[in-house]
Order: sequence, then C-alpha cells, then structure tokens
Amino acid sequence: MANKIVDLFQLDEGTRNPATNLVEKPVWNIRFHDGRDIEDKLFFKSTILELLSVGYRKAVENFRRGSATTRSGGQAAFWIVVFQDYEVRLQTKDEIADCITEGHRKRGERENEESREASIEQPGS
Repeated sequence: MANKIVDLFQLDEGTRNPATNLVEKPVWNIRFHDGRDIEDKLFFKSTILELLSVGYRKAVENFRRGSATTRSGGQAAFWIVVFQDYEVRLQTKDEIADCITEGHRKRGERENEESREASIEQPGS
C-alpha cells in the first residue's frame, strides 16, 4: 500500500537534481504519512509527470499550480493538468494528491512485479 500524502507544495526556488546535476525550478515537496511517521520527499517535474500519467491512466503533457483571489479577498489554489490529447482538467490539491498517490502505488506494484519476474528468470537466486 502506498503511503498517504498529507501535504504537497511547490518550491519555486527549485534545487539541484542529483541525477542531472542541474538546478530545476520548481520542485515539489510531498509529505507522506505511513501510519507512524511523516517523511518529506522532493520530486522533480519528470517524476510528477510520470506519477500523474500512471494515476490518470492517460499521458500528462504538463501541469502547474495556480491560484485565484476570491471576491472576499481569500486565495483559492488549484492545479491545471494538460493531457497529450489536449484535454485540460482543473483539479484541487486533494485530487492531485490522490492521483499522485495512485500513481506511486501502481509504479511500486509494477516495480515489484518486474523484480519478481527477474528473480524467476535467474535460477539459483
């Protein structure tokens, strides 16, 4: 079972991606809760795109966070998701978190399956 996302926020200043050694802006901090502990993880755009695509079961082309000022002066946050077929969805933070959780869970299942298949193919392991 995938850990529950309890918070998700965008860091506009970005950080260095250890895989490419390049600074990527923005990055996303996702706070997971496993039932006992809370863990923060940084995700780069390519990973978020993959997790959203797996979660939606549809290729995501782009996404971004937006906000709007309400008539009463408050702020309303939302996420815009653009698919490769040009469908556009406006999503709440909770909907995005649920989709990323689902994508994370499915990716983990796929990796476990591939690992099991690899160990079956290698006799004596």
